[in-house]
Amino acid sequence: MKELEIIIDKGGLEKKIIISSGIISFDGKQNSITSKYKLSTIVIAGNGDFPPPFIKGSKVLRDIRESSGNPIDDWKLVLPLQQKPNDFFKFPINLHDCNKESETIENWGVWLSLSKSEEFPDILLINFPLWLISRNFKNSELDEEQFTEILSFTYRTIMSALSATLTFLSVNMKRSYAGTLALSDIGNNLIDKILISKISEDEYLSNNLYKLRIRVFTQVLSEWLTEHDFYTNAVITYGDGVRMDLVERAWDNQAEESKSDISEFGEALLLRNKNVVYIKDLIHSTQRQSLKNALQMSWETLNSASPSLAADLIQCRTLVEAISHELCAKYDLNVQSANLFAYIQRIEESKKVSPWLTSYLHVIRQLGNEAAHYKNEVIRRPEKPVGKDLIVIHAALNRILSFCKDEQL
Repeated sequence: MKELEIIIDKGGLEKKIIISSGIISFDGKQNSITSKYKLSTIVIAGNGDFPPPFIKGSKVLRDIRESSGNPIDDWKLVLPLQQKPNDFFKFPINLHDCNKESETIENWGVWLSLSKSEEFPDILLINFPLWLISRNFKNSELDEEQFTEILSFTYRTIMSALSATLTFLSVNMKRSYAGTLALSDIGNNLIDKILISKISEDEYLSNNLYKLRIRVFTQVLSEWLTEHDFYTNAVITYGDGVRMDLVERAWDNQAEESKSDISEFGEALLLRNKNVVYIKDLIHSTQRQSLKNALQMSWETLNSASPSLAADLIQCRTLVEAISHELCAKYDLNVQSANLFAYIQRIEESKKVSPWLTSYLHVIRQLGNEAAHYKNEVIRRPEKPVGKDLIVIHAALNRILSFCKDEQL
């Protein structure tokens, strides 16, 4: 898997989420992430079946032991997740049909192994049968919205335990954390591995589940990194047991959605600003109230300081629909259906407007449809509009607005 970066830049504070397929190890091999990043803390997952010192239950932890020669046998329970009535953190899932709960529930929770060396990271381990969440979803006991909520709750619980631990250690033990946080298995193998193996015949559902988990995980981790100064970066690593093609596709999608507005939209923002000026002028000059209302709504959307691809696409389409309606009225063109495609088609048939202008109307109609209409399955490439398409829609809109001003709409 290629390495990806998601830049988090809020208020001048820049951090990174780095996605890598490297296995966590300490043997200095070229594919070891420690050859590139200095790790302060590693968050990994156990399957809930085994007690500390977790000799079994996590391949990542086993690899760390073997490659470093560190026994990692001193564990403290930071946060119990034993589904007891007095537990503060509990996952809203059913435990029926699980034979091992009574034997293993005392070991469920977030555990900490403090490093005795500055060269070796602290290890936080969530020891919980996260596959129970997958089972409930697969058995239709959870719908997608509930599944999303539980994923978010799971990740936030883990990060809350990490926050509490780091705050305590930094204040009471004067420990400092300024390196990289590594996360392995959290929400990756232990949630996806069992779930995806059961539904792998449904490629579309599998693909969407990877995207869903990664979107929620990125949101939670981004918020956490922004709010806390413990780490400069976070690295997410993958080992065996997941569909790497789906993982890579989902992270590509997430990286695309997470790019900063300025770097992603680029020169489109200059055209956007010019269109705002055009729209303001047309608001004052047009006599048609319906068009004036559409222009005012577009001005409010496009004049925002924080551009949104979806919002721009939808609003530009709405404005073009109003403009096309007014063009049909101006040229006395009767339209059988009150929709944008019918308006543009009638304008084309009349030959009142040059074909390259009507082609711009179609461009905005098409891109706006992609943002406004939900599609059950997408098998084409690219799957959907991205930031690079914004320059196209604003270039087309710029020429359309110029034409409207010349025609005195």
